[in-house]
Amino acid sequence: MKAARDVPLWLTADGKHWSTPEGEQFRSVADGNLDLSTPGVSRQSEPVGDRCLHSGVYYGTRDAARVEVTTATGRVVRAELLELAGSPGWGVWYATTEVPSAPAVFGPEGAGARAGTDGNADTDTPADFIRRVTLYDSAGEVLAILP
Repeated sequence: MKAARDVPLWLTADGKHWSTPEGEQFRSVADGNLDLSTPGVSRQSEPVGDRCLHSGVYYGTRDAARVEVTTATGRVVRAELLELAGSPGWGVWYATTEVPSAPAVFGPEGAGARAGTDGNADTDTPADFIRRVTLYDSAGEVLAILP
């Protein structure tokens, strides 16, 4: 399936795969890096053309029904969900947003901060464009939040 223009995304028993013009990428669910016994959500973000692709793994629950991405401007974007047959207790979400007008840091987990190592504001380090990612169950209850 396509998560964004020119970005196929697919699942295997080992995790999430996606391919951008820069190359193929992978996020494992089998390497012990995620606690699959507790509900949680991860995120990777990157610019793709004139949009930003945000995607991640939700895990630790068979009750996931919705993921929402909240941008720094307060805009809420509902993500699409994918899951392998057999309900393995994890799945993948993805959404696109506009490219932020200010520079943003798109690290392996979408990391970005304005705080320097000394706790003072670092105006040379741009802030992350995404405020949070929220995982909900079918009743609308919050299962996990990634700030």
